[in-house]
Amino acid sequence: MQIPNELEQDYAQRIAGILEEVAAAIETGEITNEDERDTWIYESIDQSSIIYTREAIQTLLCSANENAWTEDVGSDIPMHGDRINWSALALLAMRQDVNDRLPAWEDKED
Repeated sequence: MQIPNELEQDYAQRIAGILEEVAAAIETGEITNEDERDTWIYESIDQSSIIYTREAIQTLLCSANENAWTEDVGSDIPMHGDRINWSALALLAMRQDVNDRLPAWEDKED
């Protein structure tokens, strides 16, 4: 059995935190459908610390979906000038990690 290191533990806690926030937003009625949920997750991750290169690279090291960019967008690596846009890669990886742990959407009956 492999014991997760501190980076992996921190990343797992970040994913769990996002899932808890999504559940709370659904419970309060802030999120009322699957599209709103997906937009909320994307915006939440986009506004997180992964905009910084160090956190983005750490995300990619810990993510089970480090290849999410190529699977979702294509083979071209996102660039910012002459540098790799690590944040864009991390955003899609983290979004997929969250999506992999989401329960199936169930419409609430009125």
